[in-house]
Amino acid sequence: MIIQIYVWAWILIIIGFGFVGVLVLYVKYSTEVSIKFYIITIVVSSISLGFGIHFFLANFGI
Repeated sequence: MIIQIYVWAWILIIIGFGFVGVLVLYVKYSTEVSIKFYIITIVVSSISLGFGIHFFLANFGI
């Protein structure tokens, strides 16, 4: 079974926004600062959102 490219785009967009939400909640309610956690969540969310948007544009032929 081959998953279509727009399904991968939706999956990556959801993962990216999920990590952004985790980062926002962590920053708001955390009492400690973890630079490693910040960097990992920012990198994972930006890569996921970037590939998700790229897959959407590729699906539309842009």
